[in-house]
Amino acid sequence: MGESARRKKEDPFYGKVPKNGKGIVISNPVTIEENGSFTSLGGGVNPIELRRATLFWDRINKPSNNVISLGDLSPDEKFLKECGILQELKVQVGQISGDIGSIYTHLHLAAFAHLERMEPGLWALSEGENSFNLRPNASFSQGRGALVELHRAIPLPTAEVPLSDLLEFKEKRRDEILSLTLELDGLFSKVVNSEDTHFELSRAIAEVDKKYSDVIKAGKDSKIKFSLSDFSYGFSLEVSSGNLLTSGAVGAIMGGTFGLPLVGGIIGAAASTIKFNVGLGGKLSRSDKSAALALSPYRVVSRLINEPI
Repeated sequence: MGESARRKKEDPFYGKVPKNGKGIVISNPVTIEENGSFTSLGGGVNPIELRRATLFWDRINKPSNNVISLGDLSPDEKFLKECGILQELKVQVGQISGDIGSIYTHLHLAAFAHLERMEPGLWALSEGENSFNLRPNASFSQGRGALVELHRAIPLPTAEVPLSDLLEFKEKRRDEILSLTLELDGLFSKVVNSEDTHFELSRAIAEVDKKYSDVIKAGKDSKIKFSLSDFSYGFSLEVSSGNLLTSGAVGAIMGGTFGLPLVGGIIGAAASTIKFNVGLGGKLSRSDKSAALALSPYRVVSRLINEPI
């Protein structure tokens, strides 16, 4: 048996996961207002944000530049850098003018766009009040995309969880975590390419429900403290062939909310849901690649709920 055949037999994810893994671009908590004002919290990346990135992504990139400094890496960030998980893309620019908020936004998005060009479809951009927070989100208004919103469905490690313990958990529970991320990555493409949209949507939601429940069970069985969270995934759906949001399979499910009964059963509540919504930000560089890449998530926002699993 050849090496590739052996690996395929032994690893159910062989050929499904990129060789170098998927990455996420993160930031210290910064808020950029509509008028360009800029607020930055010190202390490095939000610890829960950093643990989310560590658990669900293989690579983390915290861009830096020679114009605006947000301070040194935190001890947790230095640990991940020593492990080879965190990197810092250096954005070198000459003279640049404008308000500080606009400058930071431009440089941060330029770093993401560079990574996306180098490895199309493999990078996500973290957003939200504990990360890169644009208010309003004008920088993504070039097109519309789809949002998949998960309410009270995803376990996130709490801030005090040692990263070494989290990496050990991730290795032991690799199958559950990869199964979940692959299901989410392919969610829209499976529905769009199906001959029976409603059947495939029902199947996909059931799979998401099962795989989230598997991760929650793994978290409950571990020594790590997890709390529930809300997640929002942005999908770029405006492609050159037409706006999929206003026609066909995707348009048919926009605005729908569906329950996650398996997740709700495990956490003892019935309020865990998955919702499909239209959102701003369907373009950036990814949507110019192909429909296949445009149908994978590229923006993620999370909010921890103080509700231990």
